[in-house]
Amino acid sequence: MSRNLYDRIIQVGNRQARGMEDSSRWLSASMVLWLPGIYLTTYLGFFEAYELARSNELFSLDYTDNYPVFLIIPAMIPTMFTAYTIINRKRMVYDLINKFNTFHDQTQSGKPGGYGLFLTDSEFGKLPLEDKYQYCIDLNQIGEQIQSTKFRQEIYSSYWESRSLRERAIANMAKTGMKTEGTAKTEFEHSKLAFQLMKDEPKDKLYFNTMLAYLSDSKILGYEESLRLVEEIDSELSPEFDYWKIRLYLLRLKLIFRMNPSLAIEFDQVEVRMNLHRYNKDELRSLERSFASLKKEVLLKQNRLEEFEILTLNKMYLSKWTGRYDPARKNDLARLYRKQGKFDKSLEIFNQLLSLHNQDKNKQRYCIALINIGKTYFAMEDFENALKTCRESLDLSKDLEYPRAIIESLTIVVKSLKELDLDDQEQSAELQELVQLHGIEADPD
Repeated sequence: MSRNLYDRIIQVGNRQARGMEDSSRWLSASMVLWLPGIYLTTYLGFFEAYELARSNELFSLDYTDNYPVFLIIPAMIPTMFTAYTIINRKRMVYDLINKFNTFHDQTQSGKPGGYGLFLTDSEFGKLPLEDKYQYCIDLNQIGEQIQSTKFRQEIYSSYWESRSLRERAIANMAKTGMKTEGTAKTEFEHSKLAFQLMKDEPKDKLYFNTMLAYLSDSKILGYEESLRLVEEIDSELSPEFDYWKIRLYLLRLKLIFRMNPSLAIEFDQVEVRMNLHRYNKDELRSLERSFASLKKEVLLKQNRLEEFEILTLNKMYLSKWTGRYDPARKNDLARLYRKQGKFDKSLEIFNQLLSLHNQDKNKQRYCIALINIGKTYFAMEDFENALKTCRESLDLSKDLEYPRAIIESLTIVVKSLKELDLDDQEQSAELQELVQLHGIEADPD
């Protein structure tokens, strides 16, 4: 991302804060006009209530005749509270923005202190829409999928019919991250709609996050079609957006590698393309995650296990000492153990992940953990348990409309049936049809 564009994004945030400040100033300045009206209305309400109670001798009390003076004090109480709230509105708004910014920064950097700054439902409701969406992303990142899903549903319900294209785009983006519900197909449909809504909008942070979500979810169409979309969008981006062109380059490399696992990738040459001094902290963190994801996939598939182990342990060490929630690192270690023939250790980790994803109700990750358990059983030549486990993951992946998971599950089912000398014709035909349709073959590792 160019520095000019980044500055424009910061200016948008500052304009939001200034808008809240201007609103607070206007309310404070106009108090002299409307505060007497609130007091008078409150006083008249109390006066009429007292008159009615006195005329009906309510509760047989001895009502004073001097009540017009007596009612002055209770009528002042709600007026004073209203004035106090308005006067302190500006401070409360800035406290809220500061709390949100601190939570976001500490979540991104992995500092444990950020996890004590959760927003209440009331505080979340007062945030600007784009900050609400960012807060949901941050919740997902630290493993709070259930709370994130709750807030995402609020965003979608409130804005999916908005007249503003930007608000509707955010509503659909919120829908794509509901990891505790929905399917891969519905996630793609929402991210596609969000990108279509943003396509002609200014190319700011929201535009590019929408673009990446759309392209990432497009793998459901098959690697070839997803690659075509990446190349099409990349060709339309000017060199000004070099950061996002690097992100697309990494995504393109991953798709090409998945179609051709023997491809040799020179990671040093990939790094040379990155102008790291030009990126802000959030961009650097996201870029590192994307680069590491590509690298570990290449190392594992090409049996460069020593390099893979060093990378995985380093990432786990980083996660541990920064307090970052990242079960993917454990998943990587379990896959390494399976490659090394340490099946007991591998199964232990995969079962821990299965339990974790069951607790946080993340159905997609639960399904992936099941597939990995089935693969481990197959590598152990325990074909009956492999068949049983992957039949379960197959049913779940079909419910989730998750093509890659269906193909992974069905592959182990077919292989297990062959090893057990059972009929596999129906499953083999289904698998072949899916592979041809999506251009995706099961990962042997």
